Amino acid sequence: SVLSFTLPALKQPPLTEAFEQSTFPPAGWSRSSGGSPNMLWTRVTNAGYSTATSVKFDNYQKNEPRVASDLVMPPLDLSRTDSVRLSFRLAAATYSATISDTLEIWASTDCGRSFQRYWRKSGLALSTLPAYRTTEFTPTATQWREERVELPNLSGKDNVILRFRNINRNGNNIFLDDINLTGVPLFTLDAGIVSIDTPAQILCEPNIAPEVTIINKGTTVLRSLRISWQTDGGQAVQTDWTGSLVQGAKARIKLKDGTLTTGYRIIECRVSEPNGGIDGNPVNDVISMPVGMKSSVKLPMTEGFESMNFPPSDWNDINPDRSRGWMRNVNAARSGSSSVTMRNFGYASPSAIDRLVSPLMSYEAVDSVLLEFDRAAAPGVAAGLPRPSDTLELLISEDCGQTFKSVKRYWGMDLRTAIPTTDTAGTRAFLPATASQWRHERIDLTNALPRSGRFLIDFRNISRGDNDIHLDNVHVYTKTLPARLKRDGYLIAPNPTRGKLTVQLYPDATKVRHIDILNAAGQRVYLVSYASGNASAHQELDLSRLPAGVYTLRIHGTDRVITERILRD
Repeated sequence: SVLSFTLPALKQPPLTEAFEQSTFPPAGWSRSSGGSPNMLWTRVTNAGYSTATSVKFDNYQKNEPRVASDLVMPPLDLSRTDSVRLSFRLAAATYSATISDTLEIWASTDCGRSFQRYWRKSGLALSTLPAYRTTEFTPTATQWREERVELPNLSGKDNVILRFRNINRNGNNIFLDDINLTGVPLFTLDAGIVSIDTPAQILCEPNIAPEVTIINKGTTVLRSLRISWQTDGGQAVQTDWTGSLVQGAKARIKLKDGTLTTGYRIIECRVSEPNGGIDGNPVNDVISMPVGMKSSVKLPMTEGFESMNFPPSDWNDINPDRSRGWMRNVNAARSGSSSVTMRNFGYASPSAIDRLVSPLMSYEAVDSVLLEFDRAAAPGVAAGLPRPSDTLELLISEDCGQTFKSVKRYWGMDLRTAIPTTDTAGTRAFLPATASQWRHERIDLTNALPRSGRFLIDFRNISRGDNDIHLDNVHVYTKTLPARLKRDGYLIAPNPTRGKLTVQLYPDATKVRHIDILNAAGQRVYLVSYASGNASAHQELDLSRLPAGVYTLRIHGTDRVITERILRD
């Protein structure tokens, strides 16, 4: 017997589908589901972006939680493309904070044997509405948006399969329309720049020699290339490279050195003149990266983010995904007119890390280093409902950002400074409206740092798309204790006193159990007691009710009793 079958013809870009034909799925397309037979994408004629037709997954009526249903595009031949982009129109609603369907895009380069996920959205990041919708959703003309998805690693491949995947939670409906796959064709001469590998984004020395990775995307062997770099549009530093790179090959190149000036700088690297000719695809010829060239600032350091320039002088805003990052906010402030905000609300980049790095701060022979700041944050949905939490972490570095160590981490209930209202319960980004929604923080950095040195502070946001975090009034300062306090282990002042008396203990007060005062007759006239380990190294005593005279102050510890005569004026 002879087995006969027909292989589907491979489609080449551009490929467009608006679902205008009554036949569904369209020619070459397919659909499948891991659930019951009715868990499939369907064509509808009552909702569309450009016309009245589109495809829909009815999550509102279908209730098979976590079942995946795929809408599969025709097999693709992308072998003659330099880059590939998928765009489509999306309309979707999210039922609630705890009931949310998911839309994903997957691709296979081995004829469907394995797939890799390239795109995913759920919750309000998926929704094209500003709030949750508990009634069944059918979009109007204004409730659509365009999504664009870059598909790296697919260019140059044949037998590619793309699929849209709905994951059901019995939430609300998802609609797709105007699906377009485009590819940039291969060029004879096409050199690209992939990355700036060095320097780091935090710098403390002005001399740099950047290293970049280049790629040959053209069909001709790349044998020579001009590579240049500059900062803030200034004078370009040029390096002429020679070598041999076949199509798709990469090389890491060290460029000629140069000097940076202090401040927030943009390094731009560019490739040109491949093999002495004209690059056929200039889109991939330029790449840029922000860096912070630090100068040493002696403590104290105060920053209230009042200047219109952001980031402030000697600060870094490090935003790896070049999406949302820390930003100056004139609509929220603990004091003054502005603060700095990380826009986590609806951030569709799970676990994205964004960093705000302080100036390089120096100090000499101090007894303590302290950090104070104000912060405000609120949950994105009503309290009690399970959801991911953003994180604010504070780290310090003593080696100009090469390594960091964590000193404080705010997450979950520890992060929140305000209770959500109807405006912040998952429908709007949190904006602190009153002073009570801010919290003042004081962190002792002494044990994490040497007595003299230089260090940076990294305010690091790890986003889960929950809600915005605001910072204001960052203040870093030092304290140096009196020599007598460090010599004797205690200091009582002022003596004589008119009523207010300060008792300082060094290096700590964990062994103190109580402090009392006796009058000239030996009678106890003042007593303050402490639970084990709870005494403060800095005590303020009020003796204003005691009559003038000579008294004896005693500090009772587990290892000794300190006695000192005091005069009440």
